[in-house]
Amino acid sequence: MCYNLFEKERRCAAMNPFEKCPTYESERYQLRLVAEEDGPALLPCYANESASVRASSEHCTYGYGARTLEEIQGFISSWLQAYRNREFVRFSILERASIRAIGTIEMFSMTKKLGVLRIDLPASHETGDTVSELLHIADSFFEDFACGMIITKFFPAAEEALRACGYTPYPRRRGFQRDGYWAKKSGQAV
Repeated sequence: MCYNLFEKERRCAAMNPFEKCPTYESERYQLRLVAEEDGPALLPCYANESASVRASSEHCTYGYGARTLEEIQGFISSWLQAYRNREFVRFSILERASIRAIGTIEMFSMTKKLGVLRIDLPASHETGDTVSELLHIADSFFEDFACGMIITKFFPAAEEALRACGYTPYPRRRGFQRDGYWAKKSGQAV
């Protein structure tokens, strides 16, 4: 299964996702920078909080739980401003079959060594297959965001998919005392 159709072309030049936001593709999904026009399609993901959205909302300063189109448009505007400020990249997850946004992925580097991944999906897409496919796409983030480890928080039902993709429970450490996080190191075999 091809998780990044443009792997060779993108790797030839040093990637800075804040200079030119990359697009990632897999068999069923495409990730691209969130856009204002994604609002109506993304509203169902945030209007009916799913387990993944609740997990991702921890310590997020941009808020979650949009109930109206105006609220989701406000979030998208904030996400795009954060991108311009080089804080994080919020990707829309598009189903390739319909070319419709179903959820989002956020990625940022806390330090040069540690990146944080948030995946927000509607409940209808919180399946092991979907999570696995998106985590495989996220393997490109190690190089593109220059981090040696990626951590993520997921809903308990995703545990099998996380383990299958090489993630392990992230131990409590000084400076990072949060429960329920999973980690994967760059180059870790799956």
